[in-house]
Amino acid sequence: MLAWALAGLERELVQTRERLAALTTQAEKIRAALGRAPANGQAGIPVRRRRAAMSAEARKRISDAMKKRWAERKRQSKK
Repeated sequence: MLAWALAGLERELVQTRERLAALTTQAEKIRAALGRAPANGQAGIPVRRRRAAMSAEARKRISDAMKKRWAERKRQSKK
């Protein structure tokens, strides 16, 4: 009786591994279609994309805009 149970479990393990392999293959195809490649040959780990470098001028514009917004908020809170 235990031998049958063990054989059944082993069959389920094989089927589960085959299903996992099929799902992994499908995931790789979807990643390839989206333009994402596995990092260092490791499927399942998403590749991080680097942001484009921001110029000093752009950083200054953003900084000035934020300072202006915070100054406006500060004026609003004092009223």
